[in-house]
Amino acid sequence: LLDVTGDNVVSPLDALNVINLLLTEKLVRITTVATDLLGTPITEIPAGSDFQLRAIVQDIREPEPEFAGVFSAYLNVTYDSALASIPQPATFSFDPFFALTRKFDATTPGQILAAGASSSSGTAPGNDPQELWTVLFNATAPGEVTFTPSFDTIPEDEVLLFLVNEPLTADQIDFVGSTLTITGNPTVEVQSVSQNEGEASKTHFVFNARL
Repeated sequence: LLDVTGDNVVSPLDALNVINLLLTEKLVRITTVATDLLGTPITEIPAGSDFQLRAIVQDIREPEPEFAGVFSAYLNVTYDSALASIPQPATFSFDPFFALTRKFDATTPGQILAAGASSSSGTAPGNDPQELWTVLFNATAPGEVTFTPSFDTIPEDEVLLFLVNEPLTADQIDFVGSTLTITGNPTVEVQSVSQNEGEASKTHFVFNARL
């Protein structure tokens, strides 16, 4: 067991908290997805290339209620700033559905903080995945970079469902991250060959090249 209560003692209370967390119904899923610049999901990209990170939100209540959909959502995202970076000033694009209270903070390398918005629509969109925002990234160095979404604890940054006035808590949200493999640029190594001066005969050289 883990000391989830933070009292430096592993006790039955820790076990109870873990059980309650596992039993809490997830109502919304928030996912990060790496895509190319056209919006196609990708799992691999060469170093030095630009790509986009997208935040997707979805009402996952079952059965689907009459008025389903996410009304507002905010999240934090962490990533390895040695492998990927956000060109400054950051370029965030919000889906037109989420037209109000748009905000984000991407000034700290390795973090996206309090990024989200709320809807201006009075029509519930249903339980299909909804794109929240998109931000431009650059693949800086080879490696596997993981984008980990998490709960935004700022009180006014609420995750809300349509026609539900009670904000969701962290344990009611299913956060799903993504991993992008950044590959190195290929290099060519050619072994040198030589021939003595003054030799008139034709000589065929054999080069050994290694990628």
